[in-house]
Amino acid sequence: MHAELEVLEGPSRGARFVVRVGQRLLVGRAGAAVLLAGDPSVSRKHAQFDLRPTGGLYLVDLNSRNGTFLGDRRLEPYAPVRVPDGSRIRIGGHVLRVELRSAPHEDTARLERPTGLGVLEKAGLRPLGVLGEGAHGIVYAAFHPVLDRRLAVKILRLDDPAQSQRLRREARLACRVHSPFVVEVHEVREGDDVLLLLMELVDGDSLRDRLQGGRRLGLPLALAVGEHVARGLSAVHQEGIVHRDVKPSNILIDPSGVAKLGDFGIAKDLRTRDEELTPGDIGLGSIPYVAPEQITAGKTLDERADLYGLGATLYHAIAGHPPFAPDAPDVIRRIAEEEPPPLGSLLPQAPPQVASLVESMLAKAPERRPPSADDVARRLADLRQLFFPEVPTPERSRAAADLTRTERLPALPKPSPRDGPHGRGDSAPSARAPEGTPRDSAPSDPGEGEAQDPPAGNLPPTD
Repeated sequence: MHAELEVLEGPSRGARFVVRVGQRLLVGRAGAAVLLAGDPSVSRKHAQFDLRPTGGLYLVDLNSRNGTFLGDRRLEPYAPVRVPDGSRIRIGGHVLRVELRSAPHEDTARLERPTGLGVLEKAGLRPLGVLGEGAHGIVYAAFHPVLDRRLAVKILRLDDPAQSQRLRREARLACRVHSPFVVEVHEVREGDDVLLLLMELVDGDSLRDRLQGGRRLGLPLALAVGEHVARGLSAVHQEGIVHRDVKPSNILIDPSGVAKLGDFGIAKDLRTRDEELTPGDIGLGSIPYVAPEQITAGKTLDERADLYGLGATLYHAIAGHPPFAPDAPDVIRRIAEEEPPPLGSLLPQAPPQVASLVESMLAKAPERRPPSADDVARRLADLRQLFFPEVPTPERSRAAADLTRTERLPALPKPSPRDGPHGRGDSAPSARAPEGTPRDSAPSDPGEGEAQDPPAGNLPPTD
């Protein structure tokens, strides 16, 4: 189950947010809060949504100056109330609509799987709910009493020797990478034929969430997401790792607009050149974001395959669809042989420098792509500064409504007459609810997929 919040009225009109079981969404004007910009009637920490394991969405006013309204009712400060499906909520000059959604096969029994719950309790963790399930495990939101914070816990079954080797390898690689733009793995535990990955719990949604239904991002957010993921990839590559699965569902965007890359399920360690994966390794990756060489030469690819994946993801975010339709019968041939439609023809408002950079990342030959993720990050940052200098960056403001808005028909500014850089390449803890819910000692940054999918960084590996 998850909740979708859409801003119907106010300066942030059109913004959409997703809350899943075990997640919280802080609304306000500062810190880790979802920014409702341009509205002085919104307090810095105004209200908080909490989707509980029982399935109920709760809202609490954090003693805001102008109050939080559920329908026509003003909420008492620090008194959580359950929010019915279809409710309208007024926060300052903003009106939000709530929609509660369930996965097609979701039922209450799924939240009470004895194996997963027993493993968590034995590990000293308190289950909060199921985030998702994959071929080899299940992901829970859980509370860690020693750390005094909520975590995402991926429980992986070690019931097959070859698969066990692969899962251990995923854990080992994920723990090597430390970046504010990569989902953090705090700890790995093993026992009773299971492997536990304790990760930060991401309060937010995924890029896939934001692109559902043919939507596309406003260009400021697209450039910011691309820059952040490129910086995350730079940290990954510095550790000698190729991610191999850069795609919208593996990119999480926190309420303040900061993006993080998650899921090292099929990552490759270049330092050891290990070939521990299954015989199907050559085809690993996600159509239509997989690089041509990943299809034809999976065992010899390098970091530039990730730049293709990021380029395909940016193309999707800007154009509203991926470079090649994933359901086309000849999609693999087209990825290997054909050029996608030029971005400029699909979105004439897009600055040509942006289109040129994205298209260079989609070059068939790796040597024709940008030289590194660092180079891509610098060029995206320069483009953002050139065309959108007035839009605060998440690094400076921790959020901006323009950076969280998902648009069906974005009105992009015309390119500046100046030459662009073509060729050049935090936050406060969540409030404690008085009824005794646990407080996070640190905020979680950047959720994903459709209702049946957990946040990308917390996904179990899939075949």
